[in-house]
Amino acid sequence: LAVAGTSLLCAADPAPKLPMEYKASIAVLVAGSVADVASSWGRYELNPLARSADGKFSPARAIPLKAGIVAGTLLLQRWAMRDHPKAARVFAKMNTIMGAGSFAMAARNWRNR
Repeated sequence: LAVAGTSLLCAADPAPKLPMEYKASIAVLVAGSVADVASSWGRYELNPLARSADGKFSPARAIPLKAGIVAGTLLLQRWAMRDHPKAARVFAKMNTIMGAGSFAMAARNWRNR
């Protein structure tokens, strides 16, 4: 739903000129989430929302959860930037920090294999 909402919002209202810093931060956010999912695959998962009954990482639960978080974050940012385009710089920093956190979790997961 979040992805569909983002698509509808983008189609209904042409995007303001977004700084390259913001566009790059989206790539960091998405890549960090993908790396975190890849590093968790087949391992025991601490997050109860992302694990199956046997305690292992559940792609069927975790991937929609992660995608929803990323899409929801970007949807809210897009909505806020309609009235406050200068907020893109703050959102760029936020996305980069969130992506870096996901990369850190992925690095920890790979290191502990």
